[in-house]
Amino acid sequence: MDAFNVESTGMTQKEFMQSVNRLARPFLWGVVLVGAAVYGLMLLLLGYNSLYILFPGSIVVALLVYYEMKAYANYGKFDYEGAVFHFRFEPDRWVVIRGNELETRAEYTWAETAHVWQTGKDLLLVPAAKGSGNYTLPKRCVTPEQQEAILAWYKAAQQK
Repeated sequence: MDAFNVESTGMTQKEFMQSVNRLARPFLWGVVLVGAAVYGLMLLLLGYNSLYILFPGSIVVALLVYYEMKAYANYGKFDYEGAVFHFRFEPDRWVVIRGNELETRAEYTWAETAHVWQTGKDLLLVPAAKGSGNYTLPKRCVTPEQQEAILAWYKAAQQK
């Protein structure tokens, strides 16, 4: 497939949360595993009848609730619902423009792309450069052939 353009107009809260959860999954598993380890250690040291065994579990739950609330707050803060993204995909690179050419423009080669993940309703493009942002492309905006091309170009660059 040759190069193609895709326009993403607006992102629903569900699409946003799916991409945020995919990005944060390693962190969340780390929080849960550390919490479980501390919980198990406290059970061994303090015994099963102590009220202190509720403390690690409540910290993990509080962190997860905080994370969800922060993600919902970010959805409203950055106006994803009204955002328009223009993507240009080519065999050697991809470009994303938010709004018009003067607002925000980013260009990456496929070799500079750390991950391309698929969730239920979107493709998540993660550049390798720190602080460069992550880009969510709803699958409703691309054809299955375009999705296959994006994944093939990414995989080909990673194998070099």
